[in-house]
Amino acid sequence: ILNEKHLNRFLRLLDGGQNGELHSVKTGAVFFFRNHTMSICKVLHGPEEFCFDVIDSSPCSIGQNGKPMAVRTRCRGLESVAAMLRWHAFGTFLPSDSDK
Repeated sequence: ILNEKHLNRFLRLLDGGQNGELHSVKTGAVFFFRNHTMSICKVLHGPEEFCFDVIDSSPCSIGQNGKPMAVRTRCRGLESVAAMLRWHAFGTFLPSDSDK
């Protein structure tokens, strides 16, 4: 995620597959950050209309019952997904992790 080339390749696969064959199909991915899991789901609203839901399993927010709550963020495009992934990565990883 911290490597721009790898992130762009991942986003292309998430959006349309290897050769664009999955552009109108649901796709998804799961990331295991150091202390929690985050998933991305492509949600279809029509043949050419979709968005991506980024679901964070254990953010730092606390619910009314005092327990951590999962958070779902709807991203309207791949740039938004990239921003969410970078935000999580920069908050989780050290600068030395970007070379791995």
